[in-house]
Amino acid sequence: MRTKDFIYYASAAVLMVVTTQVASADEVATQMPTVTEGNQYQPATAADIFGGGAVLAQESPSARPSSTVAETPTATSEVANSSAPQVSQASSTTIAASESRVVASESVVQANTVASSENATVPTASEVSSNIVAEPAKLTHASGSSHDTDVLKPKASFSIENNNKVTGTFDAVVRDIVAPLGVKEVLVPSWSLANGQDDLIWHKAAKQMDGSYRVTIKVVDHKGEAGNYRADAYVVDRTNKRHYISEKVVSVTYSRPSASLTIENNNAATGTFDAVVKNIIAPTGVKEILVPSWSLVGGQDDLIWHKATKQADGSYRATIKASDHKNSTGKYRADAYIVDNFNKRFYLTEKVVEVSQSRPSASLTIENNDATTGTFDAVVRNIVAPNGLKEILIPSWSLVNGQDDLVWHKASKQADGSYRATIKASDHKHSTGKYRADVYLVDKDGNRQYLTETVVDVDETKPSGISGVLIPVWSEQNGQDDLVWHNATKQDDGSYKVTI
Repeated sequence: MRTKDFIYYASAAVLMVVTTQVASADEVATQMPTVTEGNQYQPATAADIFGGGAVLAQESPSARPSSTVAETPTATSEVANSSAPQVSQASSTTIAASESRVVASESVVQANTVASSENATVPTASEVSSNIVAEPAKLTHASGSSHDTDVLKPKASFSIENNNKVTGTFDAVVRDIVAPLGVKEVLVPSWSLANGQDDLIWHKAAKQMDGSYRVTIKVVDHKGEAGNYRADAYVVDRTNKRHYISEKVVSVTYSRPSASLTIENNNAATGTFDAVVKNIIAPTGVKEILVPSWSLVGGQDDLIWHKATKQADGSYRATIKASDHKNSTGKYRADAYIVDNFNKRFYLTEKVVEVSQSRPSASLTIENNDATTGTFDAVVRNIVAPNGLKEILIPSWSLVNGQDDLVWHKASKQADGSYRATIKASDHKHSTGKYRADVYLVDKDGNRQYLTETVVDVDETKPSGISGVLIPVWSEQNGQDDLVWHNATKQDDGSYKVTI
């Protein structure tokens, strides 16, 4: 009876071992080895239970194990040339199997297991459990090396497009981005290989509709250098980590600046025309457009450099005036130059234009010639002023003794549009005889131009009696601010005398 009882208990113990192992395999969802003893009752093998999977067999307490743990999807583990833990009885077998279940369960929670190297001593079940808890999980590759960033590093393709040999620009394009941690931004540093990275610029690429990222690199931003350029691509993930992706070297060339020059608004009345610079191609940028102009009469003695003004349509315009060029008429030449962002000046093109000008004109008449008072009016009418009218000046003088009595009169504008000035003999030393009066026009730019002249006879009636003689006296400094009129005293000889 005792023998039967012993066999019954032994069979139950073995059955518990097998049942526990099967439950562990189901929980781990992988093929875990069973533990059997060759000298004990063997109700079933792992091959029978799991359909031919690898098992860890212990034929005897001293036998060397020849076992392999089947690979899980995330990690591999091999055990070779090691001494197997000894299991002396059924209860020990049950403990080993139970702890083996714990190890397998914890391996599912961790991302990866620690791979065992060859020729290592296999730890006991309790030691394996302690190592798993103590060490953090690592990403383990088939090669056995560990790189935390390999599966998290973004990947992308990097290409160069639109390499424009006229403008000196090219596009750096990042496509097919795979970023496990997301994309915060894409950066493209670029520089010319001449002089190292002295022109390094970090560009933030712009996201396109197709999901790619693009940035345009310009030689104007890199000191205008031609030759080989390098562009790198970086992805910044949402944790603000920057990842290098790839790099490219591209040969960059560009054409000289160019533009067209046209002549517009050639005004024959005012003697002006506009020089207009359009269709500008400036690989190294535009700082300013200059238009030098001169009349072909007398060489470049009237050369003027005009700074053109940028227009809303992107063109540049300068107005050339004959009044700035000695009022010359005939052929004028205008050139166009560009000054780039590095202060280099480039000749672009030139034009020759025929310039005519209606010179200012007017008529001059003498009115109200009063022989009693010695006065007359100079009246200017029929004024033609192509460059506008600022004022009319009338210089006058007696032809006696040259221009020793020259006076410039500013004519007053009348209601009918004419200009009038009154000339007095008393302002000209009371001279009588012929007087000359000229007319000058001052245009809106302050240019004074001669128009016409006339000569007039002036008489002045002398006093019939003398009631007194007055002698005005003043110093030459500060005009007549100290003017004093002195009554002269008649002398015995008929003369008059005054002491100053």
